[in-house]
Amino acid sequence: MVANVATDISGNADFVAESGIYFMIGLSRKIHQLGKSLSEQRMGEPQGRALRRSQ
Repeated sequence: MVANVATDISGNADFVAESGIYFMIGLSRKIHQLGKSLSEQRMGEPQGRALRRSQ
């Protein structure tokens, strides 16, 4: 659930923006699979990708 908390400054807008960026990076780098790979002592896996492809 996402909610807006009205305050004098920015409310929770900064947190929501930072969380969105964090989740995009985590998903693109397959961070959800990292724990299993580390427990199985497999380094360099999973192979994620950058948000922007190199040219």
